[in-house]
Amino acid sequence: MATLEFVSPKKIKPTLRKTLEDKLYYAHKGLKNIEFTDSEANRKPLIKVEYEGEISEVDLQEKIVELIKKFARGFMEVEKEILYDRRDQIPFNQKEIYPALIKKGWIHEYETGRVALDGPSMRLYNFFDGQFLKIAAAMEAKPIRFPVLIGVDTLKTADYFASFPHHITLATHLVEDANKIQASAEKFAQDQDPGHFSEIEEATEHVCSPAVCFHLYQLLSGKKLDQLIRRTAISNCFRYESGNMNTLERLWDFNMREIIFVGESDKVDQLRRDAMVPVMELVDKLKLKSHIETASDPFFVNNYAGQTFYQLSHRTKYELLLNIPSRGEEGTAAASFNWHQNFFGSKFKITTSQNQEAGTACTAFGIERWVYAFLSQYGLEKANWPQYLTDNW
Repeated sequence: MATLEFVSPKKIKPTLRKTLEDKLYYAHKGLKNIEFTDSEANRKPLIKVEYEGEISEVDLQEKIVELIKKFARGFMEVEKEILYDRRDQIPFNQKEIYPALIKKGWIHEYETGRVALDGPSMRLYNFFDGQFLKIAAAMEAKPIRFPVLIGVDTLKTADYFASFPHHITLATHLVEDANKIQASAEKFAQDQDPGHFSEIEEATEHVCSPAVCFHLYQLLSGKKLDQLIRRTAISNCFRYESGNMNTLERLWDFNMREIIFVGESDKVDQLRRDAMVPVMELVDKLKLKSHIETASDPFFVNNYAGQTFYQLSHRTKYELLLNIPSRGEEGTAAASFNWHQNFFGSKFKITTSQNQEAGTACTAFGIERWVYAFLSQYGLEKANWPQYLTDNW
């Protein structure tokens, strides 16, 4: 493991720093740890990078500096709006619980951002999703089940490749050529290297879905709605996050429950705001340290500065942050409340009964993050857990 230290070429504001802590891992495959240290003498922070692989310090620094300059170009900090502030709650537990979860067998780790939940952690998963289903039912959102795979064309229509290319997980299959399939099968059977899959795979037309709501927009594509659409669904979602994947907060393969609204833009906006009320009622029953604040999506370089400013300044996205006590005041985004205005209505040609482009909104819950944040605040001793949970799980 090698270490590189250098002073940032730019002053880095808080929102941008958080972005860079996530995105700089894409500068080089071998990056293992990235730290920013403020200096009183120099307002540009010191950047410390631990890395592996065949790359010179000069080349690595150039790659990182280039990314920093691209993300910083045109960036403007926007003061965040805070809603439903519960940061006065004092968590029962203050220690990091992830190693204990693994030791107890409540979580089983696979390689590269994949886990299995077991025992009490699985019961907590079911409890939280049951609570989200109750919220969906109260908002008259009918259940629907979507597939994991989603078409490349659908995500192109949604502009996903332009905004979040770093998250994509491709899904393909072997070419329909019996000779090539048999040859590769024989190599596998003999424990031989079959060569790169690219030589025997079909060009991809599908990816593993990075979110739930795109499936609904595809179903409604080209339709004129005679009523406001309300649906809820849960699905595995896939977002590759390079060196950021750790604990239950950043998984490559995770589960998301969404409540999705499609209709007149102002009405779906109000519904996603209305959803905050029962979510915070759940938070209060569990006495979780948390708050809701304006947020932005994890855009990549080309869309970062402009889209981040737009989302924060127009309050199109809010996130519920559940505190992780072992990291001080930091929290994990366990739910988001998103209003896309008429963006997807326009892209998918969905119209309202008034012949206007439909608006869309969704409330999304990262279920593994709820499990992790709850256990982080309460620890693993069930005797210390709040009565509302133990009475209902």
